[in-house]
Amino acid sequence: MHKLILKIFALLKNIVYFIKIVMMFFLLLHLLYWIQNLTNGHYLWLTFFKPVLEFFVSIGKCVSDGAIDAFGALFEYKYFIAVCIYVGLFYLCNLIIMLLEQLEDKYDDAHRFIKKTQEKIYNTEFKVTQENIEKKYIEYKIFVSAKLKKKFTHQELGFNLDEQMKIMQEFLTEKTGVYPVKYRNGFLYSFNNFNLVDGVLTVFFKLIKSNSPLDYFINVQIVEDGNSICMEELNQLIDLMHENKITMLSNTAYRYKFNVGHKYGTSQLGLFQKGKDMLEVHEFIEI
Repeated sequence: MHKLILKIFALLKNIVYFIKIVMMFFLLLHLLYWIQNLTNGHYLWLTFFKPVLEFFVSIGKCVSDGAIDAFGALFEYKYFIAVCIYVGLFYLCNLIIMLLEQLEDKYDDAHRFIKKTQEKIYNTEFKVTQENIEKKYIEYKIFVSAKLKKKFTHQELGFNLDEQMKIMQEFLTEKTGVYPVKYRNGFLYSFNNFNLVDGVLTVFFKLIKSNSPLDYFINVQIVEDGNSICMEELNQLIDLMHENKITMLSNTAYRYKFNVGHKYGTSQLGLFQKGKDMLEVHEFIEI
């Protein structure tokens, strides 16, 4: 509809431009017609245009039927008045074009305002809808595993990975109140309120920053499409093995944006090819 209205404005302006050209054309013909009458000549080709020319001359005659004798010729006012009518119509066309352009600008401004208002309303409604959808996802899982730091792997130092993992598990259970299940080479924690994830993240950041002899692999994933899909996504993260980072996929990072207040930020780690899939991996960062 908007494009149609703009085309109508363009058509109207083109019509008025055409009328301007016609007015100038008939003004030139009128001058020749006037010369013909002053010189008692006869231009045969003017006969075709005579009805239009006589129409404007008759209008001039209605205004004034006087004349003046000069240079041996009779100058009738009706011909001069007709010239003024042609010129007046020419400038009237200019005025109409200017008014059409102003009206088009007003319409275009109004259209942009309405469109912007509609987009704002749509974006607000979309944001609310999206927020309501995302806030339904509150269950999430955290997988944590570890390995001895290279400098602690020498047997004479007496560090045992299984013992250190047990100490880690007891610390996390005490701080989070959640008992994990053994999964792959680590522990899987299940939580039911992603809105409170910052408190849980604080515990895991303490783990990373501790003086423990371990390097940690920590992966967080929101449960969106059921536990099986969540575990598939979590396994993809686990296989990437990012040390001493709390990583997640893009959907978890996006869900975190809808939490009220953020103690932590998120940052993209990169895009990783996993089979036929491209994984967009993010990490939680302290701010």
